[in-house]
Amino acid sequence: MAVGTAVVFGASGNVGRAAALGFLTAGYRVVAVSRRSSGLDKLRGLAPPAALADNRLVGVAGDIATPDGRSSILDAVDAAGAPPLTAVVSSFGPWLVTPAMSAVPADTYAGLWESNLHPHWHAWAALAPRMAKAGRDASYVIVSGAAGEAPGATGLVGVAAAALFALAKWAMAEAASWGDAGASVTELRIALRVEDDAVVDAGDAAEGDDLKRSSTFAAVFPALVTAPPRKETVRVDGAEFIKLVG
Repeated sequence: MAVGTAVVFGASGNVGRAAALGFLTAGYRVVAVSRRSSGLDKLRGLAPPAALADNRLVGVAGDIATPDGRSSILDAVDAAGAPPLTAVVSSFGPWLVTPAMSAVPADTYAGLWESNLHPHWHAWAALAPRMAKAGRDASYVIVSGAAGEAPGATGLVGVAAAALFALAKWAMAEAASWGDAGASVTELRIALRVEDDAVVDAGDAAEGDDLKRSSTFAAVFPALVTAPPRKETVRVDGAEFIKLVG
């Protein structure tokens, strides 16, 4: 029997895939959400055999921002016989290098908000009502990045990340009214690079203090999410990662 249901948004990305694999290894039923079915196929190929044998990986190819996508995700969460929802990981958005602000195309500007910020709001709107009743041991994690700490240097991605900091604070303020009946809400600010194992294996990147394989990060992700409720921003850089695995 699975220990609970975890919903992972952005499960085809390096961080989201690490989260999904970590939860599967820890015994959770995982509803893995991605806009691309190819990303879910890759996740399935990396999943622990025991999780596949127990049907604990439920892939949903859909967009939480659309009615059909939202319905598909909620149907997977509420499936008959599914263990209770105890964790949500909201991880969205690609990294994008942008030119000077005056040279950013309008469609690039609009598209980055649609991919890096707005999906977090849609995920919250869909699942916050459930998490408000999930109990104090449940966790809702909004994954952000350190690019938002220096948006002038990191361009449009940094601007969107800085806006996400504010969105996370808004979510925490709402969750403060839930009391013991509600989940802990945390912003997980990742200040290191989480890279696809294949990229490291090919020699295109090297694992070190500021770069971790997706599989390495997967090993600590459940501990990050199921730690005693903090209801704050938790920043993970290379030094903090060493503490986690030590």
